[in-house]
Amino acid sequence: MSTDTITWLDPAITKPEDETEVLLALNDGTVTSGWKDGDLWKVDVHLSFPVGGDSQPLNALQVVAWAEMPEHPYGQSMRSSVPEEGGGE
Repeated sequence: MSTDTITWLDPAITKPEDETEVLLALNDGTVTSGWKDGDLWKVDVHLSFPVGGDSQPLNALQVVAWAEMPEHPYGQSMRSSVPEEGGGE
């Protein structure tokens, strides 16, 4: 397994590329995944990716910080493959 450090970024200073899944820290104390679409931040209402599904826009003031998604602990993307039974390398 790996350990990643999360670097939170101020959305007033820098933003991710459009439609790139990132972690969002919201002003109510929650953390969720979401993405930026133009001037809007969005979250998937079904909590499953891909971008462009049933999404809900957020008020820009709700997003207090964002961070790049950490890598999967076994070094592979869950969106592109499912680990074999027993998980791991």
